Amino acid sequence: MPIYLGDDITDEDAFDAVRPDGVPIVVRHNEDGDRATAALFALDSPARVAEFTAWLARQLTDAHVN
Repeated sequence: MPIYLGDDITDEDAFDAVRPDGVPIVVRHNEDGDRATAALFALDSPARVAEFTAWLARQLTDAHVN
């Protein structure tokens, strides 16, 4: 399953491309507010991206071990 994270308008084509079978995630910044996006999910900041990727790594590791 593809996961695509992006933080600006140039990522919208990629959000559209992965949307049918993947997880498009927009990374919000204070300066861009709540602009429209094709992403299905949003993270509030780059710090949240780090938290998300750490969580995802733990999930994948646990699934592989068990």
